[in-house]
Amino acid sequence: YFRARVEVAYRAPIGTFDGIDYYLGASWRAYQELGASRAVRDADADQQSRFVVTLRSATGLFASYASGRLPFDVTDRDSFELGWTLNF
Repeated sequence: YFRARVEVAYRAPIGTFDGIDYYLGASWRAYQELGASRAVRDADADQQSRFVVTLRSATGLFASYASGRLPFDVTDRDSFELGWTLNF
């Protein structure tokens, strides 16, 4: 099957605290299965969307909140994440 995907994302600096820069990011993704079968449409599995907002520091620490559904998820879900990102 074919699927269309759209994503809109934005990240902006929000300030510096104790010498560390902080950023606020937000993204929205939408997926649409093209030519979905009747069974897939009836199961409400042909389109999904998800919104995520993240507070991130320049040191890699982050906290995020996400809401919605990705492809292959059965129901909408809300989730919180705390973590650390290492870029190399």
